[in-house]
Amino acid sequence: MKQELFEDLASQKILLKEMNLELKKRVDNLEADTANLEHDISEKKKIIEELREDKKVLAGLLSEPRKNKILRNVTIVIALGLAVFIFISYVPSDLQSFYSSNNTPLKTQYLVQNLKSNTVNTWKPWHIINNQVLNINIVNADKVSKEKISAIKDAILSEESVKIDNSLLDRGPVGTVSVYYKGWQGALQGTQDENTVFHIPTKFNIIESPTGEGDITIVLTSLEDPDGFSGYTKNITDGQETLKSSITIYNVDNLSPERLGAVVRHEFGHALGLGHSSDENDLMHYIIQTNFPFISDCDVNAIKDLYDGKDLSDIACGPQKSV
Repeated sequence: MKQELFEDLASQKILLKEMNLELKKRVDNLEADTANLEHDISEKKKIIEELREDKKVLAGLLSEPRKNKILRNVTIVIALGLAVFIFISYVPSDLQSFYSSNNTPLKTQYLVQNLKSNTVNTWKPWHIINNQVLNINIVNADKVSKEKISAIKDAILSEESVKIDNSLLDRGPVGTVSVYYKGWQGALQGTQDENTVFHIPTKFNIIESPTGEGDITIVLTSLEDPDGFSGYTKNITDGQETLKSSITIYNVDNLSPERLGAVVRHEFGHALGLGHSSDENDLMHYIIQTNFPFISDCDVNAIKDLYDGKDLSDIACGPQKSV
């Protein structure tokens, strides 16, 4: 009789745990939806204010003498020319195609979300030996084009850096630039000499297998997430250590190579241990709405602090380095 009672209590405990997990997932989804609605309302208010300002400017132009109108028009042409020059000079060519594609925000999600002002939330680091290679398995690689597979690999393996004018991200005056990274391997190369508590992963090997082997799996699916997410990352941990990570990329057929690369770059940051950034212009923001979805110094510094064993739930972002 006691044995049956214990078994019944154990089954009820498991059921309650599953119900708590489901409720937490629903609460997280509601929080994400609320944030999206607040962002949409804010953007619409900005558009209304811009239209009001444009109306005032137009009214002023109509009432100005002809000489003043000509001077104003010349000023506008010069300003537009300067903007085009900055775009061509400081925006990488592959991102210029990112501009021309469907550039609606990309929603992302990972297992734990805890957004706070001016921080990057962190999770658990990998515990690896020095120079250990992490194996990345792309599942269903045969279902997408070579261009998309190349974009995925570049988001992880590329060692190319890009310089972007700070004015394009409201981080500095025109003519000052900051360095960003196209791939995580390149972004983390400079951390090899860091004397951190845990070794930072800097070497990755990509395989393409239909099964789930690998330290990090990237599953490509044509299915749409019911909550509208483009990517989802789940890390399996034991105590303070990450043991395995699984990334799912949804609706892959309708993502351009540039946008697919941006989602993979973001989700791979989660796989390495990063949470979400509160900076809307950062790659690790929970909605990828920046036109420059590259890896920032802030993201790299957050990785350094996480792997240095700091007992923090979040890590503050300093200013982006200018060159």
